[in-house]
Amino acid sequence: QPKSNDITNMPGLRQRKLGTTTITMWPFFSLLRKAQIVLICYVCLISISGCAGQQHQQHQQQQQQQQQQLAGIFQQVTKNFEENPRDAHARFLLGWFYMTQQGGGNSSKNNPGRGLELLKSCFDSPATVDQELGTHHPLEGFLAASLLGRYLQQLKEYDASMHYLTIALTTSKADIDGYPSPFKDMGGELCTHLQLATQLDAYPISSRAVDEALARSEVWANGLLNLFETNPDVHLKEEWMGQNVPGFSADPYVHCVPSLFPLSFYYRADVADVAHRHYKLASLVFPKLLYTAKFVERWDDEQDIMEHEQEMNQEQRLLEADDDDDNVHSHSQRRLYPTCIDRNIKIKLGVISSTLGQ
Repeated sequence: QPKSNDITNMPGLRQRKLGTTTITMWPFFSLLRKAQIVLICYVCLISISGCAGQQHQQHQQQQQQQQQQLAGIFQQVTKNFEENPRDAHARFLLGWFYMTQQGGGNSSKNNPGRGLELLKSCFDSPATVDQELGTHHPLEGFLAASLLGRYLQQLKEYDASMHYLTIALTTSKADIDGYPSPFKDMGGELCTHLQLATQLDAYPISSRAVDEALARSEVWANGLLNLFETNPDVHLKEEWMGQNVPGFSADPYVHCVPSLFPLSFYYRADVADVAHRHYKLASLVFPKLLYTAKFVERWDDEQDIMEHEQEMNQEQRLLEADDDDDNVHSHSQRRLYPTCIDRNIKIKLGVISSTLGQ
């Protein structure tokens, strides 16, 4: 055949001399290497798919086990409640299950607010229970009352929220029937006390209701400030609270400090005083909030230097100006740069910041 059609001249072929015979070899090893790579990738893909399938199966098995365990617990606490309907402890266990596992009992076949009503009934003595929950079970009493207080606060039910938060704080401080308070030297009551001191009625129905809400807040705030003055080492046990109080661990600050937003509509209030008290209490319970970024510190230093230089330049210009009164007055009133805040006249930003936060 013509040389141009000779297979030995095609690119990619290799030749090897064996005596007088020329043997043309296809790039076998190159093809084999590619095949090996494809095979390895295929095996890895199968392995990964198999591992993912195993993990998914294990996850499903764990979910089924958890569901079975929860179903068993629900059956047990329901049975205990049905057998002892006037026992506050039995009511607490069932109500706590609804609130922590089923969103308060608002799902599908459950009556709306079932968990909320059960926890409320734990403190309805003697009409519903023989003794209030905190009498023999102070820890459960605190947990139920604090959860109710925070939950009702979210629903803007001010009076009911303050009622249960007060129960929670009282329970946390008391030794009941020789049973020591679980919060002695733990600071577990600080979150509840802070809610009482900073919560305002979102929908006051009268001027009198506004005044009462402000007065109540001030009383609780003074009590909390006195606690820090007499016990400087007291602090909030965030780890303990996160493990025992639902909703706390997601955001401790948001859980413990109600919004200052309602103050925007309290026209009878001393806004600066209330906002300052709100800030002071929050910073005592959460001292980590008192943080100034390095670039802000540098900016403050630069502003001090700049202001000093500007004052010197202004004085120099005034000395060089004419003695005309109008001219001097215009120079003395002139600002070297526009500003809405200076060292002596500060804008009170409490309501503005709380509005932005809301």
